[in-house]
Amino acid sequence: MRRIIRQISVVVLICAGWIAAVDAQPSPHSSTVTASDFLTPPAFTCSFDVEDQHGKYSVAIDPLDDSTHRLTIRRTATDDTCGFSDPDVPDATGDAAWSTLLPWPVYQCETADVDGNGRADILVGVIKTCMHDPTLARRLFVYEIVDGVPHPKWLGTTLSDQLIAFSTTERDSVLLVQTVERDAQGGIHHGEYRWDGFGFVRLTYHHESYGGNGL
Repeated sequence: MRRIIRQISVVVLICAGWIAAVDAQPSPHSSTVTASDFLTPPAFTCSFDVEDQHGKYSVAIDPLDDSTHRLTIRRTATDDTCGFSDPDVPDATGDAAWSTLLPWPVYQCETADVDGNGRADILVGVIKTCMHDPTLARRLFVYEIVDGVPHPKWLGTTLSDQLIAFSTTERDSVLLVQTVERDAQGGIHHGEYRWDGFGFVRLTYHHESYGGNGL
């Protein structure tokens, strides 16, 4: 009997420890999420290949320190009509590459053709203040690759509420940006947006009391 009691106690302790560990992890779908959970992300790095109607590129974002990242784009192939700006950074093979500093923490990055114009866009999640919003918060910036160089397309202050995470999907040949956002009362919302010429227009926005499938 004592052995059974000891075994039950061990199981209870293990389960309690597991529950505590899970509770300690900030979740973008939890109504108890605080702003500080999302303002100190771990060092972010990503790399991916991009192909559009004008060429093929290798894109990389690498951290230089806790608050600065480097965005590098290297041409891997191009058609006869695609030029390439004078490179300021050669890559390891000596091929032309373009690089710039992102002087903010980066928490997410995706690539998509946001407006359907045949050029690849880079969606970068950054953490910074803005001219019209001095609060340190997560933002979504969109850069369009033109001749191997990213040009700012949309440097958004906000979409609807405080941004937590985003993803992209395509529906009926239209690129959509899906978001998880937090309102001023701490409620979590799932939004869906499409490009409308000068920015994003909201299509859907609904409250998620807790849980959810996420992005």
